[in-house]
Amino acid sequence: MDFEKKIAARCWATDGIWGDAVCPELARVGHCHNCAVYMRAGADFIERVRRGRKDGEASAPAGGSEPSEPIPAGDRTGKERSYLLFKCADFNFALPMEVVREIANSRPTHRIPHRKDKVLSGLSNINGELVITVDILRLMDLGQSKCDAGKMVVCAAGDDKFAFNADFVWGVARAGERELLPFEDDKPYAAFIYGFFLHNGQKFLLIDCELFFHALTRKYL
Repeated sequence: MDFEKKIAARCWATDGIWGDAVCPELARVGHCHNCAVYMRAGADFIERVRRGRKDGEASAPAGGSEPSEPIPAGDRTGKERSYLLFKCADFNFALPMEVVREIANSRPTHRIPHRKDKVLSGLSNINGELVITVDILRLMDLGQSKCDAGKMVVCAAGDDKFAFNADFVWGVARAGERELLPFEDDKPYAAFIYGFFLHNGQKFLLIDCELFFHALTRKYL
């Protein structure tokens, strides 16, 4: 069965970890999150979110500008990498796609008893799995979100997994190494940013995943 048929059949919900768990690939990958089929389905979903299609027509999220289009192939230079583009508060960020596992609608977050730090928001139920939810705005000292509803971005690196809320998810863009520009600022959040690139006239700050995960797992999780 090819990728498209497996995705259409939602194999992760029938034969995978959320179904009967009889998929022979589970012995090799350990979890559907690590399966190429599931990753492909997630990327396809992100692309649909980017287009924001409603009744067959593209529409931008409420309060946002038109969704970004992919960088044209002729404009890409150097070694390329795919990034998830999203917005939190008044900042546009880019996160390498290799750490992104899923984009979900916002879920209720339940506080963890006896944990009072503000960066650790609590636990959210995502596809039947309890996932730790963090507030990246507080982590990077960026204030509070101005959006009442948005998306939840689920990330993972090794055994560490967490989710955070984003005001908007614009989609996926590819950028070459020579398109990445240095970033300097004296604000606290600058410690988590290693550069930026321009996409459709907007600046997207590149999150340093290694530092990002280290700060969360060592101090808060």
